[in-house]
Amino acid sequence: MTAVLLIAALLTSAPCTKAHTLLTSTPAPCDGLLVSESSAKKALRCLDVDIKSCEAGLDATRKRAAVTETALREREAIQKRRADALERKLRELVADPVPPPGWYEHPAVWFAAGVVLTGAAGVAALHYLGD
Repeated sequence: MTAVLLIAALLTSAPCTKAHTLLTSTPAPCDGLLVSESSAKKALRCLDVDIKSCEAGLDATRKRAAVTETALREREAIQKRRADALERKLRELVADPVPPPGWYEHPAVWFAAGVVLTGAAGVAALHYLGD
């Protein structure tokens, strides 16, 4: 609002009729804005439109940020629940020791069984061939 009042005050003083390029410490050829009145009004309209579009963009960005924040909080809660469940399962597995393997799972048992079966097969083959 203050920008509108400032531009209006500058336009009512002796406005320039055309745009000027000035070097530093060079006095201005006229008072007020160094652009024409129509250029200043055009810039003001553009600024007003830009402000409205920026405000609309800000509202849209805030809504997207709120949705993103909600989704991230839900994801965090899901991951925490999953981590808690995994930790409980791990504690259960660690608390219950693995029972020792049965006698029949030992490699020596299977080796002995192989020797006995091979011997029996050899004896059977010799007996069959001997007759």
